Amino acid sequence: MISSIVWIMLVEKGVINSDHAPWEIYLPIAFIEIVVYLKLLPKVTDFIDKVMNNKVEGE
Repeated sequence: MISSIVWIMLVEKGVINSDHAPWEIYLPIAFIEIVVYLKLLPKVTDFIDKVMNNKVEGE
């Protein structure tokens, strides 16, 4: 998702020529995005668990 937005922005700015194969730049961006996502996933799930527990206890 994020890498797609970054890709579109770079093409619009003319940084990347859209005629070239996008994988040269797209794959590293996608890889970085996956690494960041996997690092943030435990924090996000913990946060969701806390929110859900608070809602259950509040009822």
